[in-house]
Amino acid sequence: MQPDILSISYTDNEDGQVDDIAITLKNDDGKWSGDWSPEKGDFIRLVFKPFNQIALECGSFQVDGITSSGPPSVVEVSAVSVPVAAGVRRDLKSNAWEKTTLRDIATSIAKLANLELMFLIDEGSNPYYEREDQMEESDLKFLHRLCQDEGVSLKVTDSQLVIFAQEMFEEKEPIATLTLGVDEIICYSFSAQSSDLYKSCTCKYRVPKKRKSLAYTWEDPSVEDGANLKIRKLVANLDEAKRKAKAALRLKNRYQNTGSLVLPGDTRLI
Repeated sequence: MQPDILSISYTDNEDGQVDDIAITLKNDDGKWSGDWSPEKGDFIRLVFKPFNQIALECGSFQVDGITSSGPPSVVEVSAVSVPVAAGVRRDLKSNAWEKTTLRDIATSIAKLANLELMFLIDEGSNPYYEREDQMEESDLKFLHRLCQDEGVSLKVTDSQLVIFAQEMFEEKEPIATLTLGVDEIICYSFSAQSSDLYKSCTCKYRVPKKRKSLAYTWEDPSVEDGANLKIRKLVANLDEAKRKAKAALRLKNRYQNTGSLVLPGDTRLI
């Protein structure tokens, strides 16, 4: 395949989506739309090796789309890191998960999908649930919803299901420092916004088997001024309401400062 490659894009998604690749092949002689045409379900193994750097194993990807176009004659192949046949992405299920934890749920789903679980959250922060209902949702969608409610991220590769707390990585030392005018930066953009920034989040909740409504408010100490975000949840206790309020506020404010960089391939950054 390599001699006919015109371009490759590899998307290493952070949260809630599977990794994917897109490959564009020159097809002047028609072989990629003929005898050599990939078929849905075929596997592609991608190894990325920038000049003078260590190789990056991107993993195995299963073909889920093939497009031929022209002129000029090209074939575009798209593939995802989770096999399209795996029920973890597409099978809709209903299930009641009782007296369990986020880690236990993730372990069960990872086992069903034949994936290795990486649970990168402090054990003391592993949420406990009296009951969580999966209602006509795929396993991946259900687990992603739980992770969002808890303010943690979910990532799926070809062999691993990864759940991680972003705060843990934000507190780590940087792996690289780039200086404008010194390092090779092709282009960049940075932006900051405050119009949709929230200072606090109020979680109004009802505890099962109790009639009265309760409320808990969490304030973000890093935000000087902003509106109050209001959410409603069915929770088991005050601790769960605190987690939901904190997670919802973080999710809402996480993009107040954003940036993008286009750089030559650098395996340190992946």
